[in-house]
Amino acid sequence: MTNPLKKQAGRRKIFNGSDIKILSEIIKEHTDYHLDEIIKEMIRKTNKEKRFLYPHYGEV
Repeated sequence: MTNPLKKQAGRRKIFNGSDIKILSEIIKEHTDYHLDEIIKEMIRKTNKEKRFLYPHYGEV
């Protein structure tokens, strides 16, 4: 039996279900986008900060 209240080890999730849906829509709509373009679009659509979307970001 596992404790459902126990925190799991590892990194905190940065995407929720609606973020994944937005990401899927971006990929379907813009199949020719590179990763940096997808990140820019995710930032624009979710209003999340760049550092949460791109862990090793430079200037995107």
